[in-house]
Amino acid sequence: MLIYYYGLLVHHVLMVINQMNNNKLVLLSRFAAQARRFIGVVNVTRMSTDQPYAMHIILSAYACKDTELKVLAKNTSKTLAINHQLLNAIEHFLNEYMHTQDLARAEHYLHHFAQFIYNISIDGIAYRRAVSQFLAQLLEDERAFCTQLIRAFYPYWMAELSTYQSKDELLAFGNMLKNRNLAPKSLLDLWERAESELLSDAELTLLSHFTNDMLEQAIAEDAVDSRRKMATILTVELRNQQAKTHFDYRLTVEKIQSLINKHDLKAFFVQVSRDFYYFWNANADANQRSEYSI
Repeated sequence: MLIYYYGLLVHHVLMVINQMNNNKLVLLSRFAAQARRFIGVVNVTRMSTDQPYAMHIILSAYACKDTELKVLAKNTSKTLAINHQLLNAIEHFLNEYMHTQDLARAEHYLHHFAQFIYNISIDGIAYRRAVSQFLAQLLEDERAFCTQLIRAFYPYWMAELSTYQSKDELLAFGNMLKNRNLAPKSLLDLWERAESELLSDAELTLLSHFTNDMLEQAIAEDAVDSRRKMATILTVELRNQQAKTHFDYRLTVEKIQSLINKHDLKAFFVQVSRDFYYFWNANADANQRSEYSI
């Protein structure tokens, strides 16, 4: 009797799986038929077996102006074993461009960039390596826009694929990113902004040289950490201000200094900025030559 019921259970499970597969095939077929009118022929079999290909097709459908195709693409994506976190990160990021004239341009380049970061390790090193490969195949006049685009996308990618998993956390993170363009009101605001930035190889090298120098001077570990944080804030703000001269550097330092209320902390920052200037100035020419390298 037990064997009989077990057989019925197995039969039922197989029927459910078969029905699910049939539903998936029907949905894929509907999607492919609609997609053919707007983005060309879609290989239904490959959609189920080739994840990067499926991601490319879904993103192409998202970029299309046809509402029905977009709905079918979203429903179809749920049945596929693709990188849904990457898909979500792209969707959340592009929402920030929704009402801007750069939407189509951002969408085009970001969808192309997705092929370079599909299933890479979740860390800045792997991301920078993918960025370098992506930028290398672009024309010179495309690189400036794409460099800023993929730098801005990095915290969305990192958030979706690592710590920010719940809807509430994603909403809070999205609000934080929207507010990043507002004028910072404290040193903590600047640090939070700097923490979410993707530093370039040149910037990381600069900070490494600065840190190594402190270690050679046998500065206490906690002091090294505090000074590096200050230098990181300064590095990001120097980039944001497009600082290239001693005058630019001084203005950036004064801008940060104006946000610090405590006298001892202000004095500490000024000292760090003076020490860091030697390294920044020595690398200024190299940084300018590597403008598009991140």
